[in-house]
Amino acid sequence: MNLRRVLLSSLMFSLALSLSFFACSPSQQKPSVLFVMLDTLRLDYLGFGGYPGPVSPQLDAFAKDSHLFLRCYSQAPWTKPSVASAMTSLYPTGHGLTNHEGLMWSSGAEEQLKGVLSAEANTLAETFLGNGYETAAVVSNPWITKEYGFDQGFESWEQVVQESPAASLLDRARKWLGKRPRDRPFFMYLHLMDVHGPYNAPDSCYAQVQLPETEYNLRSVNLERVPEYLRQVPWLEDKGDHIGEWKSRYAAGVRYVDAELGRFLTELGESGDLDNMIVVIGSDHGESLAEHNFWGHGYGLYDHQIRVPLILRLPETEEQRSGVHQDIVRVVDIFPTILHYAGIPAPDGLDGANLGEALEGAGELPGVSYAHATLERPAQASICVDRYKL
Repeated sequence: MNLRRVLLSSLMFSLALSLSFFACSPSQQKPSVLFVMLDTLRLDYLGFGGYPGPVSPQLDAFAKDSHLFLRCYSQAPWTKPSVASAMTSLYPTGHGLTNHEGLMWSSGAEEQLKGVLSAEANTLAETFLGNGYETAAVVSNPWITKEYGFDQGFESWEQVVQESPAASLLDRARKWLGKRPRDRPFFMYLHLMDVHGPYNAPDSCYAQVQLPETEYNLRSVNLERVPEYLRQVPWLEDKGDHIGEWKSRYAAGVRYVDAELGRFLTELGESGDLDNMIVVIGSDHGESLAEHNFWGHGYGLYDHQIRVPLILRLPETEEQRSGVHQDIVRVVDIFPTILHYAGIPAPDGLDGANLGEALEGAGELPGVSYAHATLERPAQASICVDRYKL
C-alpha cells in the first residue's frame, strides 16, 4: 500500500474519531493486537502437540484459555514467503516472494535486492495504521527486513541480530510498551529465533527435555546430511553423533522461548492489558529432524516443515473465547481473522478466510490448504484436504 493511501485512511479515521469522541467510553476502545511468530516451531514439539516431556508448560497453559488450532499449515517451508503470506493474506504465487534472490541485510555485498514485497501490497500493519493503531515490530530474522519491504505500515521497526535471545528481544518490546501513550490501541509484531538452528539453548533447558536413550534415539547421525549452519554448536564434538541429541537440543530451544514468552505474557496479564487484547502465537514453518533423511527446512512440504501451531486468544468481552480445533486452517487466515475481532473490515482480494465466522457458529473452518516450495527445481506444491495430502 502506498503512503498516500495510508495517510488518507488515517485522516478518515481521525475525523471519525473526533466526531464520536464524546459518545465513546474508554472501555469501548478497540483491542490491541500482539502477533508473535516463533520461527521454525513444528507442532509436535509442543506439549499440546504431543511432545513427551515438559517442553512448553507456559504455552500449554496459555492455550487452554484460547482457540487452539492443531492443523494449521504454513504456505511455504521457509520464512520469507511464509511471513509475507501472513502479512498480506496472499499465497506465495500472489505476493511473489518465493526464492532466495537478493541478499540478506547483514551480508554487506552490493548486489541489488530482489524479491522485495511490493509497495502496493495491503499489509496487516498498514491496515491497522490506517485505522488509528500504533504499530511496532521487533524482529530477529535476517529475511524479515526493511530492505525486503516488511516494514510497511510499522511506525516503529527494530531489527536485531539473529543471535539475539528471546529475553533481549522481549525487553525491547517491554520498553516500547512502557513508553507508548495509553489512549490508542496498538499492533505489535514479534519474531523470535530461539527455536531456529543452530540449536544452542541453555543447558538447563536441555536437561528438562532430554529424550530417553531408545534404540531410535541412539542411531548415528549422518552429519553430511546436516546443513553446515546447524553444525556450528559447541556440543557437537562430544554428543553430536546421536539423533536423540539433536532432537533434544531442538526441543531445548522450545523450552527456552516458552519460559521467556510465558513470563512476558504473564506480565501483560498482571497489568490488565490482556483483558482487551488479541494475541496470536504461531510459526512461519517447521523443521525436519531426520524425517525422510532430511534436516532443516525450506526444501520440502512434509508436515514436519509446514504444519505449525496456531493459538488465538481473544479479549475478555468475546463470548466464544476458547476451543480446540482439528479442521485445517492456514497462516493466510491470520490476517482477516485478526481484523474481524478488531472490528476492522478486511481489504478485498485476500486469499485467507476469516476464522472468526466459524468460531462464532456462522460458517466452517477452511478445511483445505495449499503450500509451495520453490527453492529447488522442479518447484513443489501440495494440497491438504481433510485427512488427505497430495
